[in-house]
Formats: sequence, C-alpha cells, structure tokens
Amino acid sequence: MILPEIKKKIQDRLVEIESEFSVEILLAIESGSRAWGF
Repeated sequence: MILPEIKKKIQDRLVEIESEFSVEILLAIESGSRAWGF
C-alpha cells in the first residue's frame, strides 16, 4: 500500500514530467521486486 503523501508526491512529479516534455502520461506502473513485496 502506498501512503497518501507518497502517492501525492508521485502524482506531482508525473505532472511535472508531462509539462517538461510536452507529453501525456496515460499509465505509470511500478515494476520490480519492491512492487511485488520481495
């Protein structure tokens, strides 16, 4: 589970990236051992 303050930080950064690179992020996924709890 992602803490609300961490989720907000991630969302804010994605908005910054969209603005900086003139793109629209449709989907952002965490992948790897941490995502699966290993």
